[in-house]
Amino acid sequence: MDPTTWAWIGVVVGGIGPVAAVYRSRSVATNSSGLARSTLPAVLAFLAAAMASGFVMLDGWWPWGTVSLVVGAIVTGLTSWVGARCTVATEVRAAAAITRRGDRGGGVAARDGATLVSLAVAGCGLAGVSLAYLALAHWLEVDDPAAVLAGFGLGTVATALMLRMTDVPLAIDHRRVGPSVDLVAYTVLALVAAMTIGLGGESEIGGSASVFPLGVMVVGFAASILTGLTVRLGNPVSILRRRGYLAAIATAVGGVTLALVTFDSADLARPIGMGLAVAAGVALGPALGLIGELFTSDHWRPVKRIATRSKSGPGPVVLAGIGDATRASSLMLVVVAAVMVAAYRAGELAASGGGRYGMAMAAVGVASTLSSSAAGSLFAPIARAAGRIGDSASEMQREAAEALAAAGSASGSVASVVNVGAGVATAFALLLAIGTTTGFGSADLGDGGVLLGLVVGASIPLFAGGAIAGTSHRSEERGMWTEVLRLVVPVSVATAIPVALGIGDVGVLRGFVTGAVGAGLGVAGFVVIAGGAWDNARRLVETGAYGGPGSRAHRAVVAADSIGEPLREIAGPTIVTLLAVMTAAALAFKGAF
Repeated sequence: MDPTTWAWIGVVVGGIGPVAAVYRSRSVATNSSGLARSTLPAVLAFLAAAMASGFVMLDGWWPWGTVSLVVGAIVTGLTSWVGARCTVATEVRAAAAITRRGDRGGGVAARDGATLVSLAVAGCGLAGVSLAYLALAHWLEVDDPAAVLAGFGLGTVATALMLRMTDVPLAIDHRRVGPSVDLVAYTVLALVAAMTIGLGGESEIGGSASVFPLGVMVVGFAASILTGLTVRLGNPVSILRRRGYLAAIATAVGGVTLALVTFDSADLARPIGMGLAVAAGVALGPALGLIGELFTSDHWRPVKRIATRSKSGPGPVVLAGIGDATRASSLMLVVVAAVMVAAYRAGELAASGGGRYGMAMAAVGVASTLSSSAAGSLFAPIARAAGRIGDSASEMQREAAEALAAAGSASGSVASVVNVGAGVATAFALLLAIGTTTGFGSADLGDGGVLLGLVVGASIPLFAGGAIAGTSHRSEERGMWTEVLRLVVPVSVATAIPVALGIGDVGVLRGFVTGAVGAGLGVAGFVVIAGGAWDNARRLVETGAYGGPGSRAHRAVVAADSIGEPLREIAGPTIVTLLAVMTAAALAFKGAF
């Protein structure tokens, strides 16, 4: 198949979601003055610094590396705008449906709207990377399209991090934008990592390796569309869960079939190996979802045990949540490691030396179904906003709103765990992509520099998590330049540190990024699971258990949830995006090492 065919298919299929979302929200006006006042100057300042650095350090960076960086930032900005508009429109429809038909009508409106938003933002990422590949590798015939494509990924994820951190990006509630930019960043970076390895021209894989990731992403996107149209019976939480499972099964089968069609014996000895690597990655989403549901749903023992402890005060509630989240995060680490080992073995089955590409394709596999498996992260804020009905509402309408908000909390907690795992898998794939030219694939733990970088890198997620959670309730009354510095400094530091380490000693950089990615999954998984468990324990007590609202147990779980909210909503996702920025920067500037 012509390499441009899958790219064109990616443009067309990826464009379906954004076009549908814009059409659905055509009558909605969003407030973008906050973005123009704070986030836009910060993005421009970062882009100017990154463009100047690339011009000084990298041969051939000008002009296409600069253009690619800016276009990546534009894609994220456009995605957040589309996501915010469609989210607001869905909130209005869901609130109206609650008034007319109760929680069932509100659940249908919120569920379908969240699915459309997830398809829209993932589609923006797929269409953006497909167009970038066509322009760089075929229309402009850039000498090193992989390096320039990495610049596109850096622009995307750096802008995503700034939008994640800002308080008023495009709409009234910044959490309308956060899940959207996470999803587009992981979609883009997973593709960039795998395509970078493919464009590196490794003889063991063959020329089709550069477009195979686009084909897998198209299959996953199409599976998400089909499941969204066909799976419609049941409560919102169970429907979102079944959509994720069915999309994963369809994508796994499609990935194996696509590998057999795309590769032949001239490319790979056993093409099915690459299909199995994709299937291993696809399985990661449902596996992480099961872990998230087990430790955050009030239908299972961990959350019920936390609620039981609420009779003794907030201290036991917090400690019980910490204990369960610690066990859950360690289980997440084991599952991610097992999937990556399976993907490596599958890649080696396909061809000697194909393990690295197989692991990168596993990251593409999990990212390809995020529009289904992680739709709950968009359903949660929609359900919360739709549930804020006025004082004139009837008792039946209030109960319906509370039921919808509870469903959003349940699905959002599970989806947050899936997002964390997908983000770390993407960062790991970027780490593998760096090794295509710098020898990153092997690390000598006897080297003092590697060990030093490993220890320092492992401390970054811990420091970032504390800093983000500690400043999440700061006053919103800031001057423009204060806001700009607040956004630019962490993103610039996350970009500059890996670049500086790579220029000084690649071994130290190798250990640093490896330690940060490994520790990041544990820290981010811990905070999102603990926060989700405390939130659902609070909702369990509010249903009347252990004394109900106003009781000592209720005061205890509310106190614990006040700790968990900034952790699960801000700290956990931002840590993962920060890791992605670090690895994307190392990949984009690897030519200077």
